[in-house]
Amino acid sequence: MSKNALNLAQDARYNPKYGINGNVKKGEFSIENKSWNYRDPQNKDSNEQFQADRRGDDGSAEDNWSKNAKLYANPLFDYGYGRVRDAAEKVGITNVNSQDDVDLVLKEIRGENKPKAEKLKDDFVKKIKPKKPVYGPKKSFTYNPDTQAAFDREEARQAKSKSQAASTTSSQISNAAQTEPSVTTDFKSNIKKSLKPNLAYSLDNAAETLREKFMGQP
Repeated sequence: MSKNALNLAQDARYNPKYGINGNVKKGEFSIENKSWNYRDPQNKDSNEQFQADRRGDDGSAEDNWSKNAKLYANPLFDYGYGRVRDAAEKVGITNVNSQDDVDLVLKEIRGENKPKAEKLKDDFVKKIKPKKPVYGPKKSFTYNPDTQAAFDREEARQAKSKSQAASTTSSQISNAAQTEPSVTTDFKSNIKKSLKPNLAYSLDNAAETLREKFMGQP
C-alpha cells in the first residue's frame, strides 16, 4: 500500500469493505490480499460487459462479471460482507486465498464447524435408534380358592360393618324420639302437681273472704 493510500486509510472515509484501490489495512478481512468489493464478481467498475454497455458497444465479446473476481471465492458472495468477515474471524482466517479457506468459512456460516467432541456426540445420537418397549407375555388368570375365600371374607366384613353402622344410627334416632315425650310428660305432670295445691288454697281463701264480707262470719 502506498504512502498516499496509508494516509487515506486513516481518513474517516475509509471503509475496509472497499479499501483503497482494493487494498486494505493489515489484519483486515481480504480475499487474496484485496478488499471484498474488489473481488466482488458483480463489481461494475471491473465488469467488462458493463463497461462496454456504458461505452455503447454491443458487449457481445465481453464477460459479464468482474475480471478481478476469483472463481473459487464467488460462493462467499451469496452472503453479506459482515457475515463472511465475522465467520472468517471465528475460524482464524484474515485473508482468504484457497478453496479450503472458502470451505471452512462457508461451514462456519452454515453452522457445520462444531467442535470435535460435539460432532462425535451428534453422530452418536443420530446412530442411536430409540428401542421399542418390550412387553412380557400376558399372564393368564388362574382361579385360587384361598384367594376367593379371602375376597368373600372381606366383602362380608364390609357388609357387616355397614349394617352395624346403620343399626346404631337407627337406634339413636329411636331413643331420641322416645326420650322427648317422656320428658314432656314428666314436665306436664310436675306442672299439674304444683297447680293443684295453689288452686285449692286460692279457692279456700276466696270462700273465706266472701263469708267475712256478706255474712260477717269468720
